[in-house]
Amino acid sequence: FIVNPTDKSFKPIVKSMPIALFHELFFEFKDKVASALFNRGEQVYTYKYIKEFEWLINNTTSENIIEESFDKLSIAPSGLMLLVHNSDFEDLDSLIKTKYKDFLFTRNWGRDRKYTIYEVCAIDAHKSAAASYVIDYLGYNKEETICFGDGINDLELIRDAYFGVAMKNAYLEVKEVCDDITEFNNDNDGVIEYLKKYVNN
Repeated sequence: FIVNPTDKSFKPIVKSMPIALFHELFFEFKDKVASALFNRGEQVYTYKYIKEFEWLINNTTSENIIEESFDKLSIAPSGLMLLVHNSDFEDLDSLIKTKYKDFLFTRNWGRDRKYTIYEVCAIDAHKSAAASYVIDYLGYNKEETICFGDGINDLELIRDAYFGVAMKNAYLEVKEVCDDITEFNNDNDGVIEYLKKYVNN
């Protein structure tokens, strides 16, 4: 989802799944998950909303949460988060990576004794694609940019960047594909301190 708040003529860019694909996918996962959710702007759509998922939407008020069977929705997400029963995870992961490999990509955010947090996204709905668009839109060369990230959803961004920097507190998977790592974490001005050092050198 790309917006330009300084240019009112800029039309927001949304990379969503085709609605038919979204509905088909829902029937593939609905019996394998404890819950599922996605957001569109400030609106959060959930299927079988449960407390364990609240940390993902902690900045959302209750009036912005819509609980509904996803096959009844007329909008589709660019990506959604699934709380998958561990006993069903391997089958679902294998299904999506084979049947939908040309349309979707996935991320595994980890698991506990009951659930795996699993993200499913439209094939080009990731930060790397967004960064490439913004770089071109602003007229920069990729070689003039540095990208920073810490979460699993930053992996493609850091991997594909001309110079990708993982935060000190980043997931191991992000650190494995980066060009460098900050000395400080997010809570201690990691990006600013890194840029000061980078510019001075």
